[in-house]
Amino acid sequence: EHVHRRVFGTRWAAKNKIVLGPQEQTWEGDLSSHPLDRLNRNLLSGSASRLLVDDQTQLSWNARVGRTQDTPRIERRYFVELTHARVDSEALTSQADAVSLNYQWVYRAIDDVRLPTEGLTTSLQVALGYSHGTQSVQTDPQIEARGPFTRLYGRMTWYQRLGASWYGTARVEAGEVFTRNVIGVPDTLLFRAGGDESVRGYGYRELGPSIDGTITSGRNLLTGSVEIARPIMEKHPAYWWAAFIDAGNAADGWANLRPALGYGVGLRWRS
Repeated sequence: EHVHRRVFGTRWAAKNKIVLGPQEQTWEGDLSSHPLDRLNRNLLSGSASRLLVDDQTQLSWNARVGRTQDTPRIERRYFVELTHARVDSEALTSQADAVSLNYQWVYRAIDDVRLPTEGLTTSLQVALGYSHGTQSVQTDPQIEARGPFTRLYGRMTWYQRLGASWYGTARVEAGEVFTRNVIGVPDTLLFRAGGDESVRGYGYRELGPSIDGTITSGRNLLTGSVEIARPIMEKHPAYWWAAFIDAGNAADGWANLRPALGYGVGLRWRS
């Protein structure tokens, strides 16, 4: 990551983040003004990504123009976004583009922003847009769809001290894309589950609806997690052990959602 607080001596800040790995190559960048009235900032941002999951390759990019407002407890972001995503695999190929109006709201009431042990965080996202996409499944003819969509997403995490150096964490997240045909919506705006911040015990984006044995992204998401943890020894408070239970999945329709279960124990270093 690289941050420049005064680009070319102006009252604008630039941030760039690059991820290079065997399965993910990503660039994210934004250009934001210094704080204006009521801590508002003007924002220009974009990203480009190549993600390999199983036998699927996802290529995507987005561009945003909008405004943010950051206060100690509440963050607000509203913007116009252009989105493109393409997914290629042996079983199917899909491609879609969308333009949308977005509002994002984050609330934090926690004891420590970096390493919280008590309090609540909430994140809400709303998007209204229009999309156009195509999908081909093996030898079937290409399907094309276009039209308006609405996307809703929410995530809540609760931290609680349990006494005697025990700590608990509970999380729930849910999302839905309202559209006549999911084929027309970019893959990055749909949902999958699995991975460290979702359902542990499954690979990143490994859970979702299946088409001819290939995992795809769905219009519905529901996951949850409960965890207990404590330091291993008082002399070394940065080293913890934890036990957790995660459950959830993504699907095309709530009636088709079948939660996958993940549970286990682990070690943690709070650096």
